[in-house]
Amino acid sequence: MEHQADLAQLKGYVYRRKLLNPKKVKGFGALGASVYVYNYLPYIAAYFGPTIPLLALSASTVYGFLAFAESQIVNSIKVVSEGKL
Repeated sequence: MEHQADLAQLKGYVYRRKLLNPKKVKGFGALGASVYVYNYLPYIAAYFGPTIPLLALSASTVYGFLAFAESQIVNSIKVVSEGKL
């Protein structure tokens, strides 16, 4: 009985993932940090030189895109009865 109630909440899906997981939130944060560094690049470059802010900008952008991208993850699985697709 309890299992049927759980399946009813999932609306026919066996497994359903959240839209934003912690890895994606970290990716958004890294992309936000790269936008911040890009906007304040002249001011940061005055303190640290031109190389360090550009490396930080590049590293945070690449990390943000890699953390935000997902591969080989099943988003949802539906129950198929009697071999129907």
